[in-house]
Amino acid sequence: MKFDEVAILLACHTFQDFPVHLTGADADGLLAAWTALWHPLLIANSRKMPTWLRVDTLPSSDVARLVVLPPCHENVAADGLSEQVTSAGGRLIRGLTDRQEILAAARADWATDDAVDDELAAEFMALGYAYLQIELLTKRMRYSTRVLETAFADNLVSAADCAIAGDAEQTMTLLQSCYDFLSQERDHYYAVDVYLLDFALTAPTLAGEPLQRQLGGPTPTNVILSPELLDTLSSECPATWQALQTALAEERLAIIGGPTSDTEASHVSLATIDRQLQLALAIYERRLGQRPQVFGRRTFGLSSALPQLLLRHGFAGALHATFDGGHFPEATQAKSRWEGDGQFALDAIMRAPLDATQPQTFLNLATKLSETMDMDHIATRGFVHWAGTVSPWFFELQRATRYTRSLGKFVTVNEYFQETYDPGIHERCEAHKYRSPHFDQQIRTDCPTPISQWPTYWQRHLTLQSGLNAAALLALADATETSYQRWQELNKLAEQFAAAPLDDRWDTDLQSATTQLDDIT
Repeated sequence: MKFDEVAILLACHTFQDFPVHLTGADADGLLAAWTALWHPLLIANSRKMPTWLRVDTLPSSDVARLVVLPPCHENVAADGLSEQVTSAGGRLIRGLTDRQEILAAARADWATDDAVDDELAAEFMALGYAYLQIELLTKRMRYSTRVLETAFADNLVSAADCAIAGDAEQTMTLLQSCYDFLSQERDHYYAVDVYLLDFALTAPTLAGEPLQRQLGGPTPTNVILSPELLDTLSSECPATWQALQTALAEERLAIIGGPTSDTEASHVSLATIDRQLQLALAIYERRLGQRPQVFGRRTFGLSSALPQLLLRHGFAGALHATFDGGHFPEATQAKSRWEGDGQFALDAIMRAPLDATQPQTFLNLATKLSETMDMDHIATRGFVHWAGTVSPWFFELQRATRYTRSLGKFVTVNEYFQETYDPGIHERCEAHKYRSPHFDQQIRTDCPTPISQWPTYWQRHLTLQSGLNAAALLALADATETSYQRWQELNKLAEQFAAAPLDDRWDTDLQSATTQLDDIT
């Protein structure tokens, strides 16, 4: 069947009021319908780039169209739509939200056996997604589009012809020229880079195939990886460990690291946090031969005391966000100097990332990009998800960014802090602005000691610290091997305590510290 035009029906008048507010299945279905029309077989068939029409107005009856009506717009479709489209020799596709199903319906009863490699077809559909976002971004940045005044459409049709002919090299050359037109369009109103950051959360249950998928992609990524899980990967997951080593060697990966324990930082002493960081960095160094340059953790552990400790341990930056609830202050800039207690300040990403598992994130991407372009000295957008689990539209964005920086460029956090300048803005984050979710979480999980565990911790900590201080003074005054050995034993005990400060075994193990303290005094 030959079509004169392929079009999607939308409930808007211009790109200015494009329905970016849709969520869930509605957003998914709209993106599926839009990108499906950019399949090279449909472009070559119609000899035009895909377009869109208003859903509340009947299309003209003198053109044979392939028309896709997303389910989210069914309730506002014009009466007689199906009859109008079919009477002109066209086809109406409705009620479908899966891209492959839309494509199958579009090609039903085709007489031709033309085929295109799936990977090559995916390049066209990623271009369709990029084109949509650039059109939306241009409107939100208060400019008018000029893409259609270029050879974009002609090159797109030529690329589709080359794809059907099996000339992959020429196809990609022509698609690259289309991406170049998109880059030129955005450069008219914002000529510097937008930084995109992919943050992958990890857990022991994801250490196998999901994390391997995350590490095996060509796009730069950042994995929030605890030292405990790093130990597990190196000893129990050889395939994942090899993928991690390869990604690090190719500089496609940055490890974001934190302390050895998920203990709430605002509830424990600086000495405990300091020892936890020491132990963690030793594990990273031993396993990877390098330390993380950027601090971050999945569970809530931010506090105003952290900047001075992170500077002390050589961190170049921090991810000022956590992902299991709680409240932490956000800054006026995406990148700022995180200033904590004592006026210590550290470069940090101070805006929470977007959810990379939700289709609305990618339908509304242009809005989020325009916000950071308008407000931030260093335009930055992050995306967070569990390793190996993302919306399929995230892959469309990643694919598009291989050919154009018009929607931003993905970088590792190491690159980000090396390439970006200091915006000169300090964000003073006081202690009361951090509110931990741990108490609520422990109540929900029926923890028997949600409150009393913290006085118990401080009793244990002060007992151990007093014994350690007394042993150190005795070692200095006595200068004997025995007193020095006693101090070493207590110091080792302090390291073990920092790694698991809420463990019940300390009720027994700290008796030796108490005994030694009594002996010394």
